Amino acid sequence: MAPILNEGLTESLTHLNALTADIIRLEALSLEKMLIHIIDREGDSIGHMRTLSEQGFYWLIRGKEGHRVQYQGSTKKLGEVADELTFHLSGQADYS
Repeated sequence: MAPILNEGLTESLTHLNALTADIIRLEALSLEKMLIHIIDREGDSIGHMRTLSEQGFYWLIRGKEGHRVQYQGSTKKLGEVADELTFHLSGQADYS
């Protein structure tokens, strides 16, 4: 029998905490394929994204580039951090 995804939910979670809880629940399903969670701007929270990264989860977010974050010991706009990063193709995601 498949797990119930809303099992153990509480109504008092903020939408960002609920998003994080949903991602953790989905990851616990141990699906055959690696999950990449696509999150829109309303889920733009560096704290939540760091929590997900620390757990080894993959995510893609359309963030607000003007938000400020702590990165490598200094406070920077998110867009500035993105400009400093080096990106390379590492594979293809099948989203079918």
